[in-house]
Amino acid sequence: MKPITQYTLTLNGENETDKTRTEYKKIPLKSYEDMLSFDKNRILITAESGYGKSTLLKKIAYDWAVLQRDTHVTQQKRESPLSKYELVFLLEINQMKAKFNITDEIYSQILPHNDFGKKSVENYMTQNPEKVLILLDGADEIPFERLQMANEDFSVNNVLSFKSLKRCKVIVTSRQSTALKLLTCNPDFTRVNIVGFDEKNKKEYIRNYFSNFDPQYHDYVLSEISKSETLRSLGEIPLFLWLMCSSLTQAGSRLPDRITELLSDAVNIIHKQKMSKYCTSKPSEKLTEKAFNELVAKLGQVALESLMKKSHAQNSFTVSEFDSEDLVSLGCEVGLLTRVQFMHGIEEVEQVHFYHMIFMQFCCSVYLSGMAESNPDKFNDHMSKLLDGDVERIEYLLRFCSGRTKKAAEFVIHLIKKRLSVSNNISPVGLQRYICLHRIIMLSLFEAKLGSAVKPLAMDEWVRFPYDLKGEDLLAAHLFHSKPTNTI
Repeated sequence: MKPITQYTLTLNGENETDKTRTEYKKIPLKSYEDMLSFDKNRILITAESGYGKSTLLKKIAYDWAVLQRDTHVTQQKRESPLSKYELVFLLEINQMKAKFNITDEIYSQILPHNDFGKKSVENYMTQNPEKVLILLDGADEIPFERLQMANEDFSVNNVLSFKSLKRCKVIVTSRQSTALKLLTCNPDFTRVNIVGFDEKNKKEYIRNYFSNFDPQYHDYVLSEISKSETLRSLGEIPLFLWLMCSSLTQAGSRLPDRITELLSDAVNIIHKQKMSKYCTSKPSEKLTEKAFNELVAKLGQVALESLMKKSHAQNSFTVSEFDSEDLVSLGCEVGLLTRVQFMHGIEEVEQVHFYHMIFMQFCCSVYLSGMAESNPDKFNDHMSKLLDGDVERIEYLLRFCSGRTKKAAEFVIHLIKKRLSVSNNISPVGLQRYICLHRIIMLSLFEAKLGSAVKPLAMDEWVRFPYDLKGEDLLAAHLFHSKPTNTI
């Protein structure tokens, strides 16, 4: 089945009446196959967390492998744009060594025991570029400055900026903030924005998810997801639609109207499903609710330590970074963690990942919100350091903290307000940060249901709306009874 996430292609072109401005035309795409059919050899896929950037690249690699397995020339094989590629490499940027060398990483991440030498692969890619597809996942998961510093042949930086492998098709994924930086290296990227599910897609996803249920239940699930602007907005994001469906597997289930409550419910349901499947019937061998919450907080402490490392915060850990092997095993058992084994060079490496970055930030919020009650000074210190870094990547952490306790919400709102008052919104990067802080403080107020905090804020200078209001943003803006404007 084709992925039903929708894509929008953005092609840039000069405005004929003003050569200093850039215009964009948007073309809706039916599937990734449309994307592969374009002439340009550098494609930048942008979307925020949960929209399926990594899943899309895995889908492309999987479909190519299926085509290769079929030795017969079928109609599907003839029509697929993947059929022209003899080699497809899917590489995770956050797993790369300091040189970010693509051929080195092909051997580290994919071909550790292959008889072909590195030079043979380089020669093939150079001599047959039209037969090679390179998929680079997660440019936003490492500091952009580290990518720029690696400038040898076949480095990610040189490949993305058209200094190496110019005629190979290369696709890279990133969140918006890093995408803006990538465009400074190569403004001629073909940009593909994943825009998520429309109403038709939601219905199709729900039918597939609840295929064993009565069709009337499909209508009930859709009505639950459509009952508020928040849920309708979240339902556009594939990860959150999956979480909502997971929360509605029991007849009579209802959805909450805040994202923090949704994650809490979904995590508990996943935990119960996993435990009922893998654990014995002995009560002593099952986690109590208290023990489960303690487990989430312990995992959150590890997550916080990673997020505090501004230079390389990412969703990959060694077992030794956790308190014990038992903590990792239990985290995997309840569905919050996964183990990944792969070859790095000649060594077998085991890593531990949170199921998704959003789960990682949820666990972190459980740990931090408890700290806001027990040790406010320490909470403020941690939160200040996080807010001085890449705020966009911790949006959900801030919202979850705000939704969990009133005290955490008040701290978060106060700290963001201080930064908004001194924010430089003149430069493009400064404006992007200003908008991000602005959205998060609005959504934190909404998440915490702190209507009482709005009145003293309503006259502040920052309470203006320098971005289009829709979905949750629009709902949060309604907390302020003044008429929003779209100018700074």
